[in-house]
Amino acid sequence: MKKFLKILVYFLVSLPFFCFCLINVQAASSTNSNKTQIVQYGSGAADSGITQANQFGPKSAEELESFLDIEIPRLMQEYHIPGFMISFVSGDNIIFNKGYGVKKVETKKAINPTTDVSLVASVAKTLVTTAVMQQVDRGKIKLDEDINIYLNFEIKNDFKEKITIRNLLQNTAGFEDYFNGQGTKDKDKLITLEESVKNYRPKVVYKPGDIHNYSNYGWNLLGYIVQRTSGQEFDQYVKENIFLPLEMNSSLFAYNLPSADFGDTFLKGYIYNLKDDKFVEQETGYWAGYPAYALLSNTHDLGNFMIMYLNDGIFKGKTILKPESVKSIENDVFAPHKDLLGQGLGFMINEINGHKTVEKSGGAFGSTGQVILFPEYKQGISYSFNSNIIGFNYDFQKAFADRFYPNVSQSSKCYPMSMSDLKKFEGYYRYTRYNQSGIAKLMVAISPQHNAFVKANEDGTLSVGIMFLKDSIKYEPISADSFQKVEKTDILAGSGIKIDLGKRMAFRLNAKKDKADYVFFNFEKLSMERIPWWQYGTVSILALLFFVVTSLLILICWSIGKLISILRKKHQIASWQKIASSVGMAYAVTIIVFFGIIFFKFNEDLMYGIPLILKVALIVPTLSIPAFLSLGYFSIKSWQKKYWNLPTRILYSLFALSVLVFVCFSAFYNLIGWNY
Repeated sequence: MKKFLKILVYFLVSLPFFCFCLINVQAASSTNSNKTQIVQYGSGAADSGITQANQFGPKSAEELESFLDIEIPRLMQEYHIPGFMISFVSGDNIIFNKGYGVKKVETKKAINPTTDVSLVASVAKTLVTTAVMQQVDRGKIKLDEDINIYLNFEIKNDFKEKITIRNLLQNTAGFEDYFNGQGTKDKDKLITLEESVKNYRPKVVYKPGDIHNYSNYGWNLLGYIVQRTSGQEFDQYVKENIFLPLEMNSSLFAYNLPSADFGDTFLKGYIYNLKDDKFVEQETGYWAGYPAYALLSNTHDLGNFMIMYLNDGIFKGKTILKPESVKSIENDVFAPHKDLLGQGLGFMINEINGHKTVEKSGGAFGSTGQVILFPEYKQGISYSFNSNIIGFNYDFQKAFADRFYPNVSQSSKCYPMSMSDLKKFEGYYRYTRYNQSGIAKLMVAISPQHNAFVKANEDGTLSVGIMFLKDSIKYEPISADSFQKVEKTDILAGSGIKIDLGKRMAFRLNAKKDKADYVFFNFEKLSMERIPWWQYGTVSILALLFFVVTSLLILICWSIGKLISILRKKHQIASWQKIASSVGMAYAVTIIVFFGIIFFKFNEDLMYGIPLILKVALIVPTLSIPAFLSLGYFSIKSWQKKYWNLPTRILYSLFALSVLVFVCFSAFYNLIGWNY
């Protein structure tokens, strides 16, 4: 670092007429030879560019680098992360920008955090927000107008409340989740953004402005609205109005490029296969709905982006956004309860160790991106890595915050509550972001974050947990319907997952005030709705096992019985018994094949469309109705006439019952018919 100081002094003395300087210093790294870049866009503070008056945050680039050079390699090794890049900004300076690890496992090439790019996924939504607010600044969009005014098609809404631009920016439009057919692996089948938002319109299932319900469709719709009000394709608009003036020279929206075409500067996304001890590359296709998540960027470019927001919309003397628009993004907040932090315009309002943050995260296809602003200190951090392990993200943020932003949060006074009052909140809850009208609803059955439980404890607290994880978090009441953590450090953890649900949670009681309808968390602004016990994920999984096990038992027992019959040369059985056996055997095989197809084909690849084999398989739930009627008839007849032995009658009746449950299961998860 002495070398750096000498170079800096040399430039400042010999070239005083330069207002801006860019200095690249080769830093010694314990993991690779990636470059540390210290970039200053203004006068900055002494030597480091960090505002010395700040009590919190790194005091110098050297201090930050010393911390990161130890912490990042440790976490990368623990969580099997191939590559990581990070920048830190203060005021109008990029203080630090460095890459760790490799951008591609195969080539082992080191990361350049200024020219290489990674998929930062939903961080893209902050670019959409910026584009929308520019159109607001220019008088082309009004935040409280009905969105249908800006469209050349209609978003149907059965609620009396209109959906506004503000609702879209705050994720309160009320859309169900919908992603079927949003992309393709065949470039010739790629549709336009306009075709995407017109052809794949989700239903409005919650009252607009009532709850936070994350929606990628809403963000694609905003991108299309910018496209219509500006007269330019959305990606071209962003390039000319955001990327170029902010000198985000490597960033782009990947509309018509799959990851295979991104070139040598792209950080490939990976998932680590622990069993085989190897990285599995995550390929992407072509995205029609690209504004919501298809942003390629790096920490240098995102550093410039953060500088603009930390300086009231100004970058290098250029006004990108009006100061009042920047302030409204942070201050125009939707919160479902007064004790919770809320959703700003495009950015989430959070706190880390009691320090206010304005932030956005993203993750998709084995890649993760993050932008965190500390507006009170005019500081910000951005980072990305080519994996999507939640545990790594949590551990890094905690280590970084504990080192540079120590805890200043204070707990609220406990509000004593009786067990009968606590019981109002007890029950099962489901995350509201899911597809309610199509076959993708089935995914909520196996998704841990979609299935939560709340339990009342004798010590006057509530325990909160999610499906598949043993851990739970205890919360104590601070009002009649809001709670805070008993232990600030409690998290939900397991299998690489680490989730901090936030310092507080709150409930919304029903009209009678005797039971909670919703629970809300600070984490990702989750809204969860109460569900009956039989809709909880583990119940659906047990039902699936019931279908498969009874089908296998039918096949095994009938096969053994048939073999014994042949060996004993007993071929004379009643015709109706032959039919009953044939129907049972045929449907048992069908059930097993159906769930085999579901297991291998029902996944995130549905965003590329419904494969033919799955379309064919979806005949099975519809056929289950006549199958149950046949099996039910033969089962009743077997008991009336006392045909077969007792174990056979019991097994056959049990199978008929499982098919009835399967009919109900299929109806609930929209599997009957072709709902896609």
